[in-house]
Amino acid sequence: MLALGDGIRDKARGFYGYGRWEAPYWFIGPEEGGDDAPETRVAAWRQPGEPQLCDCIEFHKRIKITKWHREAPRAPLERTWRPLMLLLMTFLDRDAGLESLRRYQRAHWGVLNGETCVIELSGLPAADGRKAKELMLKLFNQVQFDNILQERRDFIRGKLRGGRPPELVVMYGWGERHRFKEIAANCTLRDETFRGFPAEIGRVDATRIAIAQHPNRKGLVNAYWVDLGQRLRQL
Repeated sequence: MLALGDGIRDKARGFYGYGRWEAPYWFIGPEEGGDDAPETRVAAWRQPGEPQLCDCIEFHKRIKITKWHREAPRAPLERTWRPLMLLLMTFLDRDAGLESLRRYQRAHWGVLNGETCVIELSGLPAADGRKAKELMLKLFNQVQFDNILQERRDFIRGKLRGGRPPELVVMYGWGERHRFKEIAANCTLRDETFRGFPAEIGRVDATRIAIAQHPNRKGLVNAYWVDLGQRLRQL
């Protein structure tokens, strides 16, 4: 197991992602992306005082990944964020062209004073779910691992219910849908299919909720996210 003093264990429990809890639009994924050294991200999290949520732009500056937020040469669209932003712009009936998505990513996605809350079930970086679990099991035994994930789900569910409810909650990663359903426990979700891929959608008062595919799933097309965004707007 990795040393306690390196802060990775604390980040696994206490770091949720980017943005602000009061944001009207939430996105919940399985784990923080990234295949760089976990210690780099721990240091970036510790610098502002180990907050639950960081500013996406400032966090990436601290880990020296600036391409997502640069103005020139123009920023590439991050492959997980791009479909989620496409869904959001469709839901809001805003311009969803590539340049609009690029501007949104560069200046608005996951910022502290913005309109999005971009969080994860796991507080550790990994390229995929398998690697995330491998890292967690280097830090914790299986019981600890399960307890931490349950604590985080309970905390996220409490945040959803504890303040002003968001207008939109999108949880993505089909393999985690049983965990996402715990977060959406007070919402009856119904099965729908978009462009050949399933999703589950529902509404509680003013909050639209969706459990969707992971944006990086092979075979998904832009129309999946457009159709899902339109359907959520209609609920």
